[in-house]
Amino acid sequence: MTKRLLYLAALLFIFVIPLRSSPIAAVIQNSHYNPQTNIITLRVSNTGSKDITAINFGISVTYPTGNGAAASLGYSYDFVDGIIASIERGYEVAPGARHGIAPGDSRDLDVPVSPPIASFKPTVDMVIYADGTADVQNRMAFNRIMLQRKGEMLALEKTNQLLAAALADPAVEHPSTTVAAQLKALAHVTTKDANDPASYEEGTLLNAAQNIGNSPKERAVEDDHLRMLIKTHESHITLLASHIQGVRQ
Repeated sequence: MTKRLLYLAALLFIFVIPLRSSPIAAVIQNSHYNPQTNIITLRVSNTGSKDITAINFGISVTYPTGNGAAASLGYSYDFVDGIIASIERGYEVAPGARHGIAPGDSRDLDVPVSPPIASFKPTVDMVIYADGTADVQNRMAFNRIMLQRKGEMLALEKTNQLLAAALADPAVEHPSTTVAAQLKALAHVTTKDANDPASYEEGTLLNAAQNIGNSPKERAVEDDHLRMLIKTHESHITLLASHIQGVRQ
């Protein structure tokens, strides 16, 4: 699974802060806009020596209406969930399409735009690598991806806490039903502070609620299933933490 995020940055130049003098090790080889689907396709090549786990594009666009009004868009790809999913399924992460961009590889990445555009100019302004380093010319995009990763980890930690408490409480008839309801309630009260990792928990909380709610309801089987989920979450948290802790620019 790949996280993708489109955002409008009309005042983009306020947020672009050059933090390294070295060039970013990702090059846009070519690009194409499909006016039928309103999708820009970017062919990106990893020219460095490290796997890319996340990338951000800054795209200047003009619109065909009026006097050719212009805007700046940002679009992020975070490949970490796909990388972790491969490890959890028991096989090594092979270089290639679904798991980020390996050194020397190229990959087509789609950027949806709306409304239709007349012209565009894309750049790569942020890349995070598998070894925990990052090339950052857009601090806002870097911070957003790191907050999303932290928010996912926090949500899984909260999920495990609720599961453990429900399993230990003899008054709870069906822990899966109880915890699914608790997670849905938590998801609806997450903070909207863009600088708080908790504001990025909602999606993970709702996914966990759905998975837990679908647990078998025969109690012994249910308990075993939920304990297995706790271990799965713990493994995911450990793998995700390696892409959060120590990441440096």
